Amino acid sequence: EITVSGWVIDGRSKLLTVTDRLRFEEDMHIGICSSHFFPSKYLKEYREQIEKLSQKIIDEFAIENGPIYFQFLIGEKGIKVNEIACRIGGAYEGDFMPQLTGVDILKMMVQLAAGEKIDSSALNSYSLEDNLKYLSSQLFFAEPGKIIERTSSSELLKLTGVLKAGFNYQPGERIPNIENATARAGYFIAAADNKKDLRQRVTAVYDNLKIRDQNGKNLVLREIGENF
Repeated sequence: EITVSGWVIDGRSKLLTVTDRLRFEEDMHIGICSSHFFPSKYLKEYREQIEKLSQKIIDEFAIENGPIYFQFLIGEKGIKVNEIACRIGGAYEGDFMPQLTGVDILKMMVQLAAGEKIDSSALNSYSLEDNLKYLSSQLFFAEPGKIIERTSSSELLKLTGVLKAGFNYQPGERIPNIENATARAGYFIAAADNKKDLRQRVTAVYDNLKIRDQNGKNLVLREIGENF
């Protein structure tokens, strides 16, 4: 499964990122997203098809201006459309796009909603094909339990390559059983110039990431995120 994020101007698409949407299963619950990885391992082989299909969707649905977020499935039968949305993605794309692409799509979205003139200069000069950066948006989970103490986001932000980090549950609160994405314990975004360094940076975050219960057990399920 891949995600396609971009922007439409006057009916023409400009793709910003194509990521692998990595998932896991928990009992009867399937397809829960654990992270997004850029660039997608399918981008090189399928880039032209992804661009053509994205533009076809835009044409068929008469999308004129604004953000796009598509989910495609790639398999033996080629590319299948899974989701079409005119929004910014939910894996913190609004946070990482400026660093990854130089395009501040969140600012552009606000300008569009306010009826203001959109500054599209960064968008026009951007090339997905020429983007050689690597990024992982980690949407991490933890075992159920009451949080007694945890690492601060400020500590994680001191680590090399970490762009953003945050938690969805605070000390004293209880992390629920995993049934869907609402049970995410938090997130962090790491970037690097190559895949090896990115792996090392993600590993370093998990080495420092602690969410402890009353028994001192670290509840973080790092194996769910270290899967690229």
